[in-house]
Amino acid sequence: MQSNLYYDIDASVAVYSDLIKRVEKYAVEKNMEIFMFRVPKSDLKDMSYAHEGCFMIMSCGYKIALVNAFASEQEFDEYCEDVEEVMNYLFSKYEYRAELGRFSKWGKPLVKKEHEIQSLNNLDAFWNGLIAKDSIEKNQQNYL
Repeated sequence: MQSNLYYDIDASVAVYSDLIKRVEKYAVEKNMEIFMFRVPKSDLKDMSYAHEGCFMIMSCGYKIALVNAFASEQEFDEYCEDVEEVMNYLFSKYEYRAELGRFSKWGKPLVKKEHEIQSLNNLDAFWNGLIAKDSIEKNQQNYL
C-alpha cells in the first residue's frame, strides 16, 4: 500500500497510533495527500513546541484543522497561538505577506479548531467540514 500520509507526530503515543492507521487508509482510499504535523516547519529558534497533545492536519483543497488530542484547553489555546505566530513568520519570510497581508487577518477562516480528537472518528464528516467553500477560500488555501 502506497502511503499518502505524511506525519511527524509520535506514532508510539497510543491515541495517535490508531488514528495514523485510519487516516493513512483513508488517504489511500480517497487518493488524498494528508499531512499531520505538530507544528508548521520553520526556522524560528525561539519557538517551543512542547504541545505533544495537539497537532495540525491538512490536505490540499481543505482548511487546516488544529486538533486537541489530549491537552488542556489552556495548552490547546497556546498551541493555536504558536501556530499562528509561525504562520505569520512564514508569510513574512516567503513574501506572501506583501501580496496577502498578515496570516492572522485572512488565514483565520481557513483554520478550524477541533477541541476534541473524537471529531476525527468519522473521517468523511471531518473532511467534509473542512472543504474550502468559495473561490476566495480555495485560492487563499493554495498558499498554505
